[in-house]
Amino acid sequence: MAKLSERADKLYRASLLLRLLTPIMVEAFINMVILVFCKDAIRLDNDLYQTFIRASIPERLRLLSEHCGGFERPIDTSTEAYATFMRVVNKRNFALHGNVDPVVEKIETVYFE
Repeated sequence: MAKLSERADKLYRASLLLRLLTPIMVEAFINMVILVFCKDAIRLDNDLYQTFIRASIPERLRLLSEHCGGFERPIDTSTEAYATFMRVVNKRNFALHGNVDPVVEKIETVYFE
C-alpha cells in the first residue's frame, strides 16, 4: 500500500506541475518569438515595445502578425485549438490566484463518519 501511495503521490504531483507549468512555458515561447521576430520599428520605439511585451497573452497573440515578421496572417482566435489553449491558461491563472471552485475542480471525494 505504501508503494501504491507513493506512486499516486508522484503522479498527482507531476500532473499538477504540468498543469501549472504548461501555460508558463507557452508564454515563454511567445516571448521568445517576440524577441526573435519583432520588427525593428517596434523594437526601437521603447514605449510601443514595452506595451507589446507587457500585454496580456491574448493581446500579444493578436499583435504578433502586426509587430513581428514571419506571420502570413493573424492568429485565428476562432479555432478550437485557441479556445483550448485559453482554457488551460485561465485554469492556471485561477489556481495561482486561489479562484478554485472545489465542486468543479474536485480531485476526489472524502467521506467522514
